[in-house]
Amino acid sequence: MAVNHKKIEAAKERLKDHPGGQNLQMITNSDKAREYQKRAVAARKRNKERVQELREFWKDFDKAGLSLGGDDIKGVDVLKFLMKKAFHDEDFELAGQYAEKIAQYETPKLASQQVTQTNIDLKDLSDEEFQRELEKLEQDSKKDSE
Repeated sequence: MAVNHKKIEAAKERLKDHPGGQNLQMITNSDKAREYQKRAVAARKRNKERVQELREFWKDFDKAGLSLGGDDIKGVDVLKFLMKKAFHDEDFELAGQYAEKIAQYETPKLASQQVTQTNIDLKDLSDEEFQRELEKLEQDSKKDSE
């Protein structure tokens, strides 16, 4: 197929007048044009499939009673739903990631212990007071270890 140089030159001139035309590349090879057209069709098809998957996702979300219309929905509810969906889709790695995130909210954290420190000057205590303080510390120590 013969290349019409006049048409190409006219297209280059129109490209200069186009806003952002300096960022556009002109395709003069028909094989390349067909390849790009196939890519564009494939991209549109993928996008259409993603939109359809998203619609199905929201239908499932609504069926699960997690409609976004109310204010009572919590982030943990969404994570649980996404984890179940990942299991259903057999994406176990993703389901594990969601489970790890959920565990942070469902598993109680270890309680911290309050540490109190008392300084007693032994010079100020009698032998009996010293003995009582020592017994008291031993009892407290036993309670903490149980």
